[in-house]
Amino acid sequence: MRDGIKDVLDKYEVSKVIVEEVRPEGGYGVGNTHTHKMLMWLQAAIAFMMHDNFQQIDLEYIYPSSWRAALGIKNGRGIKRTTLKEADIDYVKEKYNINVNDDEADAICIGLAQYIKADTNEIN
Repeated sequence: MRDGIKDVLDKYEVSKVIVEEVRPEGGYGVGNTHTHKMLMWLQAAIAFMMHDNFQQIDLEYIYPSSWRAALGIKNGRGIKRTTLKEADIDYVKEKYNINVNDDEADAICIGLAQYIKADTNEIN
């Protein structure tokens, strides 16, 4: 995955990479420890690759609760991960009329939330 991201950054003019912050389901110390470690290692691999090759590109981390809040997707205590994933997919389907899986929906929503955060109206 790291090499695929590097290929994209080599090919396109990118000014910022936004990575979803890793939080295991249920908060820290709860959830699948192996998955949490793997995601943390992937984050580190991306950060090191960017440091070594793309120091001019900003790297920003955003929590799932932050990007969902920016889009008006209800989240917080008591709402299950599966419900949130369905809400993300529904948001993209309603806004763009496209069918996506949960990872694709998350990526689209994170990008859209960044545009909203940057206070721009140039959303395509």
